[in-house]
Amino acid sequence: PDDASANYTYTSESKESLDQGLPPYVLPGSIWEEKWRASNPNGWKLLFENKGTYWVEGNWKSLENLYIKDPIGFHGPDQNGWTLVHEAARSGKADVVKWLLERNADPFHVTNEGLGFTALQIAEDYHGTDHEVYSILKNHMEQKDSHDASNDEL
Repeated sequence: PDDASANYTYTSESKESLDQGLPPYVLPGSIWEEKWRASNPNGWKLLFENKGTYWVEGNWKSLENLYIKDPIGFHGPDQNGWTLVHEAARSGKADVVKWLLERNADPFHVTNEGLGFTALQIAEDYHGTDHEVYSILKNHMEQKDSHDASNDEL
């Protein structure tokens, strides 16, 4: 793949492609669908849906595909109430935290059915308040609080 494919913007058409077993760059009903299916008789699918493995490996395209496939479920918690933003905060992955926040990850979510910690608290516990992940989360949460407060005044 060239650099242009790394900057591909996913659309409702690419989500439709995923739903029909096509890669996101092949539009259903296009002339390329028939050619692609002829060259790929077994179809296209994600090999597995382990979000954590994808971001550890830096596999952004697979993460983006999972997000397109199910944006709400993508941010869902595991059995302990941890989401990807909690995991990224714990590991100190600033690029992953930014990417997740850009895709509406909830930094206010508290682990352990509300008895645990936010991603910000986890970042502070693991890395301190001088760490980039802590700053990203704190700034994002403050902006969100400020935006929500201004909307309440309307």
